[in-house]
Amino acid sequence: YHCFKMSESKRKRGGTNRLQKHHEKTKSQTKRGRIETVGSKLKGRYLEEKRTSIEAFLVNARENGKTNSNSFVQILRDFAVSKGGLVSEELRREIWPILLGVDPDSVKKADVDLSKVPEKDMKVIRNDVNRSLLTYSICKTFTNLEREIMREKLSSIQTRVLARNHLDMHYYQGYHDVASVHLLVLGVALAEHTLEAHSKLLLSKYLEKTIDSTSKTVALIPVILKNADEKVSQILIKNHVQAFFSMSWIITAFAHDIDDLELVCRIFDVFISSHELFPVYFSAALILHPTVKKELLRLNKSKKSAGSEMHTYLKGIPKLLYLTKKKTKGPGIDVESIVRSALELVNTISPSTFSV
Repeated sequence: YHCFKMSESKRKRGGTNRLQKHHEKTKSQTKRGRIETVGSKLKGRYLEEKRTSIEAFLVNARENGKTNSNSFVQILRDFAVSKGGLVSEELRREIWPILLGVDPDSVKKADVDLSKVPEKDMKVIRNDVNRSLLTYSICKTFTNLEREIMREKLSSIQTRVLARNHLDMHYYQGYHDVASVHLLVLGVALAEHTLEAHSKLLLSKYLEKTIDSTSKTVALIPVILKNADEKVSQILIKNHVQAFFSMSWIITAFAHDIDDLELVCRIFDVFISSHELFPVYFSAALILHPTVKKELLRLNKSKKSAGSEMHTYLKGIPKLLYLTKKKTKGPGIDVESIVRSALELVNTISPSTFSV
């Protein structure tokens, strides 16, 4: 597949009076708009070519009987992690199961003893499911009946997975957000099995009976921040800001905090292709982004104790992420820049350094 780099044009500003400044500002905005349009077209062309490359690779692998090789899976991981990820829902339906070790042809629905899931967990699941499938754009097109049917399916795939693994898996709030993504992208028959594989491979710490392993995992963020940026680290320590604002990011793969399903899928592409601690690195990279750092510095200067404001601000920064184009005014953060930064952090501080 091909990788592209776009060079960004530099803008010159000038003018000595208000009228000149107004003209310059108008020119600048027009030019910036043109640059963004060109950038969007280049990204669209890149993604289309990447889609073609992935499709050609899959066809070639099938024709040559190489779909069971380790190199085949590794190349799919590389596609998933690199810019643009797996590009489309169609490709994700084919590739996510492979990355998670699920064979769609061998998937069968077997009887499960749902009584293995404790009633207290069932009550929480029902409450969470009744509040779900509302924010993604596709969910807003559902009729009330369609939403209820989808919620029944969402409840079913979770309880079946938990019942089959009742000794090791215990429901946590936010698990339904992960399950929702699997259901919406893959459909109910496949989602049950990909959710189970995802849970075993990457979510097992959070599905334990106690929150201990989850807390220890979240506590790795300050360690990474201290190694990567002492200034940001000290600001958070000084203002007594602990990393618990990021817990939902990590345990739901950002599915709880972002309303754009396509963007969440892009993040899932990376997470299911990477080390189980990659969400921690991704979260640290997001906190270290220049836009976020600038705001933390501002808050730190504005008050002697800005801990509460910092906590609130940091909890909301996933909303700044965008996939191809900002959807809101103000600062935004390109998700691809966070993926790159997180990969750099992994290379700097190896996950093997940590024992969780």
